[in-house]
Amino acid sequence: MDIKEFQKKLVQVVEAGKAAGNCISTSQVEELFREDELSEEQLGKVYEYLNVQKIQVIGRQEEAPQQKDDS
Repeated sequence: MDIKEFQKKLVQVVEAGKAAGNCISTSQVEELFREDELSEEQLGKVYEYLNVQKIQVIGRQEEAPQQKDDS
């Protein structure tokens, strides 16, 4: 994917979130990036960016921090 197109989509997803009261669903985000076939890691970065922009992502399961096994 072209970097400028990706940046444009990031702006669109942030604008959509702001228009909806600073929240957006995972399905909306995934639909916007569907054609780009982002990996789970890349999609996670998009969600992190939305978090930094103060956009709540509805339906996203936060990964639980891994605990050390001291046994």
